[in-house]
Amino acid sequence: MNNAMRSEPLNSELLQSGPLKSEAVGHEPDRCADTRRAWRWLAMGTAISAIVLHLVFLLSRSPQWRSLDPYLLKVWYQATPPAFSAFLYGLSRIVTVVVLWPLLGFTSWIFWRKNRWYDALGLLCAITLPAVIALAAKQLYHVPRPQVMWATGGNWSHAYPSGHVALIMTLGGMTAYLGRREGKSVAWTIVVALLTFVGTLLMGYGRVALGAHFFTDILGGLTLGIIWLPVSITITNALRAASLKSSTQTPITDPNKVL
Repeated sequence: MNNAMRSEPLNSELLQSGPLKSEAVGHEPDRCADTRRAWRWLAMGTAISAIVLHLVFLLSRSPQWRSLDPYLLKVWYQATPPAFSAFLYGLSRIVTVVVLWPLLGFTSWIFWRKNRWYDALGLLCAITLPAVIALAAKQLYHVPRPQVMWATGGNWSHAYPSGHVALIMTLGGMTAYLGRREGKSVAWTIVVALLTFVGTLLMGYGRVALGAHFFTDILGGLTLGIIWLPVSITITNALRAASLKSSTQTPITDPNKVL
């Protein structure tokens, strides 16, 4: 009688711990799969960026594009009023080390404090990786900046590709995506997306009109932005899925209590 009474709590504990343990273990492969998916997209984005940037570079070396670059450089400069040039210069200053990176660090810190580390990493991925790839490509291809009298800043490195264009596209695109996912209205998302589109066009135009880049450099920056915006969103989604599965995992009961 006493033995039966003593075994009853043990049996109930076994019944509780069995499903809990299997549920916890069952989440582990899913989390690992999501993390591996994020790493695969990271590697795939890097590889695609290298291939497409090289193809655009080869295209820019063709005689047609080599003659188009100086023509657009002169025409866009002549068509830009001084006041608009000042505006374009101010816009280009947004995507600089002293402005963008402190803002990025502060935003990522807020996400991390809210336990949204996946959004912080996704945002860092969208900004940092295109910038690093752009810098690496500049060192690899050694495309010189335009040698014109009206060139305004930005001559400390090589020209191809334009990091400014890539970063403003990925920054604005990630802002629209994260806002919509967190409950912002469709109208808000459309406005941010349109501002990103217009800002990207103005940034590309301005970098040429200010004499900082050729048009083919802008094409290289556009390819980086087009590649890394969806890649960064996919990586963010994969890390978020892994985080949600981790937060819903039921703790494993100590096996020593049931043996």
